[in-house]
Amino acid sequence: PTASGEFERLAESAQTRVLQLEGLAADEITELACQFLGVRSLPAALHKFIGERASGHPFFCEELLRTMREVGAIRVQADRCFVGDLESLDVPTTIEEIILGRLDRLTARQQFCLKVASVAGPVFQYETVREVHPVLEERAFVAGHLEALADLGHILVETEGDDATYRFKHQITRDVAYALMTKS
Repeated sequence: PTASGEFERLAESAQTRVLQLEGLAADEITELACQFLGVRSLPAALHKFIGERASGHPFFCEELLRTMREVGAIRVQADRCFVGDLESLDVPTTIEEIILGRLDRLTARQQFCLKVASVAGPVFQYETVREVHPVLEERAFVAGHLEALADLGHILVETEGDDATYRFKHQITRDVAYALMTKS
């Protein structure tokens, strides 16, 4: 059955249940952060900082850590994590602001490619983005831009090859990229 058919079947089912998802516990956020950074433990200051900011939200935790690495607030060497002055670190307080900040650090060409992909949908094909890209001269560079966006963690590779398919890592990333599109 199609996804929409399956949804309709579940919606009509008398056994439909609503699940209340709760945030991760502090130790789970720490474990996620260690796994993400590839370290065995976190400095106490970073443990506290991430715990307070992420509020149990795993995606927020990952994006916060990515941002902190990109701006040089976190450095990983071998399996150890080093942090700078977290007290003076100006980090956005919402996931949308963090993603927007990360998108702002992309090249203009990468950012525009991501915007085009956001119009194509949460899952999109390389060919679609290349064919609808409004800047004809940029179409030859779409594959490279998508590869860079995947390396940076904005999108994920679903299938590779000539008919490569990608998806946004999170719907929030797509929403933020889409909101950056001008009305024209």
